[in-house]
Amino acid sequence: MKLITAEKFASLSPLARGYIVYMAGERSDQPHVPNERNPYPVGSDDAVAWDEGQRRAMLDVQDSEE
Repeated sequence: MKLITAEKFASLSPLARGYIVYMAGERSDQPHVPNERNPYPVGSDDAVAWDEGQRRAMLDVQDSEE
């Protein structure tokens, strides 16, 4: 995974942000990706999209383990 800049992270859609946080939020080689919880208001479209990004990342990880 290429280094994600702070500018790139800030420009991500909520869905992409949820995905990237799941995939890189705890990696020391990705300092601009926080290990955050969903930052959007509960029930908002953005919060739903962020959760969907997390779900998709989780499924991609599971599929890669087969």
